[in-house]
Amino acid sequence: MPRSVYFEWHRRAQNGQLADSVRSPQSHDRLLPVEVEAIKAFALRHPRVGYRKLSYMMLDQNIVAVSESAVYRTLREADLLNRWKRSTPSPGVYNFKPQAPNQQWHSDIMYVWVASRHYFLVSFVDAFSRYIVHHRLLTELSGTAVSVELEAALASCTGAKPRIVHDHGSEFCNAELRAVIKAHDLIDIRTRARHPESDGIVERWNGTVRHESEDYYGDNYLVAQRKVRQLVDEYNNVRLHAALGYFEPRELHFGNPSQRREDRAHKLLSARHQRRACNRSQMAA
Repeated sequence: MPRSVYFEWHRRAQNGQLADSVRSPQSHDRLLPVEVEAIKAFALRHPRVGYRKLSYMMLDQNIVAVSESAVYRTLREADLLNRWKRSTPSPGVYNFKPQAPNQQWHSDIMYVWVASRHYFLVSFVDAFSRYIVHHRLLTELSGTAVSVELEAALASCTGAKPRIVHDHGSEFCNAELRAVIKAHDLIDIRTRARHPESDGIVERWNGTVRHESEDYYGDNYLVAQRKVRQLVDEYNNVRLHAALGYFEPRELHFGNPSQRREDRAHKLLSARHQRRACNRSQMAA
């Protein structure tokens, strides 16, 4: 070590200047401490939600207005990121893409085990908005029961003539259901055999039911019915869907998503201006 370096360090030690100075970030857009704490607290209250959905949930609830990448960096530094297993993309090619609600519905049957017996959840999910148009917990599974529920679903959406997508189950491939489809002038679409991804929209809903309920629906039919109704209400009106741009299905089915996109953009811009002003004042002090 050169003598000059030694004596320079000795002088700095006597003056209390030996410790390295901590340089503060120069970006005016860095998150404020109160925003960082709000993000971490919100993530801890919603441990099953990914960072992208968290950013829009906080934006809509006026918790904090930050970008997805800012939420990701904050949660990564706090070791609060969830690790998700990514699904394999489906090799299927789908040419029809609905441009409005009630152009295509997906339907399926899910077995629900309650009090030592099976019940059957039939659901009709709109492909455009992911809105659950109609559902019913059936006590028996038959073509007649499913055709009655299709009639009820159509009655709830006056004038709708959707394409009906379903698998090859016997409850969908029968004379009763074909009669309803013919009477309402609908298009009957059967998915590829042994390919559940073809009906992935309603399969995703079925998976949510099992996940959120932990596959427990109560001790009797009435309790199970209420449980399913609560899950439907949350799925339609509360849950933000990544495929919809982090909107609730209700918003795309009945609302005005373009206006809400503008509101979100305005919140983010206002928060950015406030953040810059606060950071400038702190750096000037």
